[in-house]
Amino acid sequence: MKKIIFYMLLISITSSCKKNDEPKTYNGEVVALIGECTSPSGYPVIIKFTDDNNKIDSFITTSLPTTIRFIGSKFSFKISTQIPDKEIMACTAIYIPPLQKSIYDLK
Repeated sequence: MKKIIFYMLLISITSSCKKNDEPKTYNGEVVALIGECTSPSGYPVIIKFTDDNNKIDSFITTSLPTTIRFIGSKFSFKISTQIPDKEIMACTAIYIPPLQKSIYDLK
C-alpha cells in the first residue's frame, strides 16, 4: 500500500511540474562574413550576441537571409542548435569556424 501511495505522489509531482520551453530571444550583430566557407544558402556569417550570463559570445550561421547578411546589421533572433541539411557548411581552406547554430524568428 505504501508503494502505491509513493508512486501516485511521484507521478502527480512529476506531471504537475512544467518546464518553460520557450526559447529566449537574443539581440545580435553580424561581425564578419566568412569567404573560406560556403553552404547551399551562401557564405556564412559570424554573429556576436550577449548570452544569458550577460557575456558576449559569437557563433557562425548560414541561416541569415541575404537581405541582412552584411557586416553591422543588427537584429533580434532565437537560436536553434538543430542544423537543417540545407545549412550544412563546407570550408575550402584551413579554417576552424566557431560553433555553428541556426537562427530563426528574426525581427
